[in-house]
Amino acid sequence: SICNLIPLSSLHLSYNNLCPAYPTCLSEEQIGTQETSECPDCAEDEVSPDNYWCYDQSDLDVLTIFAENSGLSIEYEDVLNIGSQSWDVNGKLNYWVCITCDLSGEIPPEIGNLTELGYLQLSYNNLTGSIPPEIGNLDELVTLTLSDNELTSIPLEIGNLINLENLTLSDNVLTGSIPSSIGNLSELYQLYINNNDLTGSIPPEIGNLSNLVHLSLYNNTLSGSIPSEIGNLDELMTLALSDNELTSIPLEIGNLINLENLFLSDNELTGSIPPAIGSLNSLSNLDIADNALSGLIPNSFCNFSNIDIDLSDNNFCPSYPTCL
Repeated sequence: SICNLIPLSSLHLSYNNLCPAYPTCLSEEQIGTQETSECPDCAEDEVSPDNYWCYDQSDLDVLTIFAENSGLSIEYEDVLNIGSQSWDVNGKLNYWVCITCDLSGEIPPEIGNLTELGYLQLSYNNLTGSIPPEIGNLDELVTLTLSDNELTSIPLEIGNLINLENLTLSDNVLTGSIPSSIGNLSELYQLYINNNDLTGSIPPEIGNLSNLVHLSLYNNTLSGSIPSEIGNLDELMTLALSDNELTSIPLEIGNLINLENLFLSDNELTGSIPPAIGSLNSLSNLDIADNALSGLIPNSFCNFSNIDIDLSDNNFCPSYPTCL
């Protein structure tokens, strides 16, 4: 910001302890002699705004774009205080948590330059527009949390994040379909995309997520059958698909032997309840209310113990299990 001072012709900074890099508007004569023995020994592509650590300038510039889009200070010293950050020994940003930081505007495509980033959490801000396809460059990411913003779409390139373990995009205004490339995220154990405006079917590729423990897609406008491939997710503990327009429950749901919570209420489910659900001995919550299911309630439901069950507002026929 010193470059905003007019005029600069009478500015002289000699005989201080100012560290490079110096603003480009200053001449060598104005900078003069500086005592730099205690300055960090930064590489040519690094800067040290705090005179303590060397930061990769291109990574800092990405944060500066976020700040500029949000009407925040773009001074490097201030940018380093946006949220909680961690920088590695090579000066690269590898951790950024910025919850309720007053970020706004679109996520800039330059975010794809943060190639060492392993943890990115930008929840509870006012970020808008599409998640940029350049997010797919961040193949070191383990956690990506962009919930509680106003983001509008998920790029196909999300499937490039092969090390991702936690993907949370809930409480946005996401439209379109869930990209099939999400099935590439074989390390994923948490997937939350609830409370959006997603349409289309649940992609069968979701069955590739063999490490998934929590799957939450409730309160969208997803349609069609629950894919049979859901039965491949034998580590799953929570399956939350309520408040959609799903039409049928696959027999393979009985393969989810570790399932504790099954929420399928407020859909358009027809047909009968697969008896195999009664073999899910770990279930503690089963909610299939407000559908159009018919036929018999399986006698296998009598195998449950210590479970909360809601089957209301369906079209079940007698005779009913004697345990009910």
